[in-house]
Amino acid sequence: MFRDEQEAARIGVSGVPAFVADRNAALSGVQSAESLQKLIQHVRLPE
Repeated sequence: MFRDEQEAARIGVSGVPAFVADRNAALSGVQSAESLQKLIQHVRLPE
C-alpha cells in the first residue's frame, strides 16, 4: 500500500475521486467533463 501511495503522490493524486490517465497524469476531486476531456487528450497526443 505504501508503494501505491508513493505512486499516487508522484502523479498528483491528492484526494478522491481521482482520475489517472496512462500513469503519467491525474486529476483529483470532482472534475468537469471538459477537464476530463483535456486529461485524455493530453495522454493521447504526442508531445
